[in-house]
Formats: sequence, C-alpha cells, structure tokens
Amino acid sequence: MHILSALAAFFLVVGLAARSWRLHKERAAELADPGIQLLRRYERDVDTIELRLITGMKALGFNLLTPTCVAKDPSLLEDCDRFDRATPLVDEWRLSMEERFARHERDMSNAPVDEQFKPTIAEGLAGWRTLYAVYLPRRVELTKRQIATTCRLCRLLARRNWHIQNDSFGFFSTDELADFQEIVADLNDLGAQQRQVIMDTSRAD
Repeated sequence: MHILSALAAFFLVVGLAARSWRLHKERAAELADPGIQLLRRYERDVDTIELRLITGMKALGFNLLTPTCVAKDPSLLEDCDRFDRATPLVDEWRLSMEERFARHERDMSNAPVDEQFKPTIAEGLAGWRTLYAVYLPRRVELTKRQIATTCRLCRLLARRNWHIQNDSFGFFSTDELADFQEIVADLNDLGAQQRQVIMDTSRAD
C-alpha cells in the first residue's frame, strides 16, 4: 500500500473507534428516557476522548510523513523523537476511557428507570465491562506499536537517501527500500489489526 494510504488508514481506524462503542438502536430503544439520555451523554464524551487523542497525534505530525508534505517541509524529519511523545497521550486516552465508563456504570445503575428495564441495563453494562477488559489493552498495544513504527519511518526518511518518484518515495539504496517497504507493511498490518479489534467489539456488543 502507498505510504499515504497507510497513514490515512491509521487515522480512519482511530476515528471510527468511538462510534463502535454504541448500543444498537433497537437495544437503546428499550431503555426509558433517563437511560437514553445518559447513554447519549456517554457517547458524546467518548467521542470527545477519541478526538483528543486524534488531535494530539496529528499535532505531532503523524499524518504528515507523506512525499508531498515532506518535500514541502523538510523540517518534518528533524525531530523524529517527537512521535514518542504520543505514548503518554495513549495512556491518558485509556485512563479517560476507563474513568468515563466507570462513571457511566454508576449513572446507569442509579438511573431512575422503570424496574422492568433494569435487567437490560445490568446485562448491557456487564457486557461492556467484559469488552473493555479486552478492547482497551489491545487498542493501547496496537497504537503504541504504530507510534514506534512511525518513529522508524521518520528516522529512515531523515537519512534523506530518497527522491520523489510517482508521488511516492524512491530510494537510492536497495537496503533502505527494503526497510521502507517493511515499515509500510507493518503500518498496514497494524491498521488491519486495529480494524479487526473494532469489528470484533462491534459484533460482540
């Protein structure tokens, strides 16, 4: 896959994650109004938490290591260590998600809803709790591996032993070309694994 496609796919995966953490409409419709209001508030907060991670990573230039951007702004390759600064953002994302879900659990458990809806709420919360126990650590692991791989890409490009060829990077060294292809393949694989985690979570919800 083209490097631009690999990087774009990464941000698409991160952006889609929040929307996968929603109850199906038919299940939400079973809840009384207070429960639905709490659920919608929770969804908005999760979207905000996801957006904060995306914004922070974009600010570090994760989406800018493309032939066009690097050719226009060579300084993008001057501080490859900056990508490592995204690691605390991922840890903060996980903590925020855990804290927000814990609050959502309390809110939903104490919601003034009809008794007939409480078993549905309890069942839904238990299911989400199980999903979070698997989903959050896996998302963190994959995102941190994507951070490390982006650092590898930046350091390779920082050697400047390349030229722009057909809107992609062409390398003067066969060894560096092989390294580049391996890095892009790793980014694609990590993106695919992220998508699979989200799809598995959506199916289990």
